[in-house]
Amino acid sequence: MASRKPIKTLSAHSASVVSLSFSADGKRLLSGSEDRTAIIWDVEKGQLMHVLRGHRYAVNAVSFSPDGTRVATGSDDFTIILWDALKGKLIQKLTEHKSLVKCLSFSSDGKTLASGGADQAIILWDARTGQKIRTLIGSGSLVFCLTFSPDGRRLAAGADQNVMIWDVSAGTLLKTLKTPYGYVLSLSFSPDGKRLAAAREDLVVVLFESIDLSS
Repeated sequence: MASRKPIKTLSAHSASVVSLSFSADGKRLLSGSEDRTAIIWDVEKGQLMHVLRGHRYAVNAVSFSPDGTRVATGSDDFTIILWDALKGKLIQKLTEHKSLVKCLSFSSDGKTLASGGADQAIILWDARTGQKIRTLIGSGSLVFCLTFSPDGRRLAAGADQNVMIWDVSAGTLLKTLKTPYGYVLSLSFSPDGKRLAAAREDLVVVLFESIDLSS
């Protein structure tokens, strides 16, 4: 039986850690904190690699690009920052959101970054240039979570008690899936993209089959 004891404890933040993202190869971990910083860690060595300073308020959302060369951080200061993950240097600050940025997700090819927040906006960005591609209108509520389908063609967003499925290339809303009785706080597609899991605040996880995700 595998040990349940922690293999390492990573300690450097000075306030609550509220977001995490592994690099695709599992060798690095990105953490975001209410202390206004994000940290890139070497997992094997348990050592701090880079402290990312650039936000004025809590870092709510963090995400590694699939190729591991960039990371994105989203904050209560309404901004998103793209960073060089290898050097720990700020590349670009994105400033289209009008309120707190709550969630981030890279597409599987790393070309698109999605962000959502308290301004009820879902924004798609060109992850290479930092240019806004489009804003997806219609969430109607604070956007708690986002995830791309494995093929990058769809984006799922948790807004209030709803799961919204968007066509990424067209920017159109395909379906709104109702999950009454609890806010949707986390989403995850299965590796084949045929199922979507939604975690609700009322202690329930809801599974949607592929038939529900068709346009």
